[in-house]
Amino acid sequence: MPKLTFYTLLILVLVGAFSPFLANDKPIWFRYQGNQYFPALNDYRGVLGSIHWKKVSWSDLPESDRILPLIPFSGSQTTMDVALPPGSKTSLGWHWLGTDKDGRDVLAGLIEGTTGALLVGVLAMLVALLIGGLLGGVAGFYGDAQLRIPVLSIFPISFILLGWVYLLTISRAADAFGSLEKVGLSAAAFGLIGLICWIFRKGKSLPFPIDLLVMRIAEVVETVPKLIFLLVVSQLLEDPSTSTLAILIGIFSWPGTARLLRGELIKIRNAPYVEAAQQLGLSDWVVFTRHALPAALRPIALIFALGAGQAVLLDAALTFLNLGGNSMGRVSWGVLLQSARYSIGLVWVWLSPGLVLVLLSSVLYYWSERLTLNN
Repeated sequence: MPKLTFYTLLILVLVGAFSPFLANDKPIWFRYQGNQYFPALNDYRGVLGSIHWKKVSWSDLPESDRILPLIPFSGSQTTMDVALPPGSKTSLGWHWLGTDKDGRDVLAGLIEGTTGALLVGVLAMLVALLIGGLLGGVAGFYGDAQLRIPVLSIFPISFILLGWVYLLTISRAADAFGSLEKVGLSAAAFGLIGLICWIFRKGKSLPFPIDLLVMRIAEVVETVPKLIFLLVVSQLLEDPSTSTLAILIGIFSWPGTARLLRGELIKIRNAPYVEAAQQLGLSDWVVFTRHALPAALRPIALIFALGAGQAVLLDAALTFLNLGGNSMGRVSWGVLLQSARYSIGLVWVWLSPGLVLVLLSSVLYYWSERLTLNN
């Protein structure tokens, strides 16, 4: 069973990584007027130089001058061959899993959707691990008494945080800044916070209950239904891209990561090697980043596998509801399921993406259970 699930996951990863070579309406390689082109290696913008797509017919090129993908369709390509059953052949090629009500090849959509699902799962968990790892690690290592903040830095930090909240909320509603300016100003605000903390690092300081604060914030975040919140945000952002959707999922997936790493740091912070490093005169930050945190990252694979499965299911649910980059031509498993929403009789359209979705999430959950037992 472990080998079977491992190879299944490996196949899905390879399919997602090499999807442009497996399903595409453009060649992997072709030769035209003495020049060679590789459209599948690019994002298809400007790859042909002065050649216009409408003036080039891949079927007219000799077979020696072209290499086509295994499936000569893209997931978003629509044709006149609507609702064809599996195994149908048209002038464009074979539709091994048939087509949906819009004439899109189901197998090509599955392959393209694998790339999007893996991207969402990985990116969402990287964001969750970054946020949860930092907050949970600091909360577990310092507790409520060891972290001390200079008194003089509390007020400027509070005002800067309020300004950053204004930047991301009120200014967005007023459309006062563009996205690039927001990113730049946000980065500058965080940099200014760090500078002020460094300037006022001396003087009288007070204990900061970081553990209490992080855990209460985590509880508040966990009380918010992820799907409902993402539905609202998706409407506000007017059809977010795949990466934006993954980041949003990751932002609301960090509490579990924070709780797990906090528990590990609570056990590690009193370990002999941590106490020895502190007695050597190393700063708390050095002890935390070089000695305590790396030792607490054992359950990282468990967190990643469990959270990635949940992120894939959330992404499928959002795209099923026609959100999350659909208008930008993105094809996902949820999009295929949504295309069969009013055509239940097209069994091949909803059955194959449903099975693949269950397969990937089941494999990830299986590995998370094994990692739980090993830990």
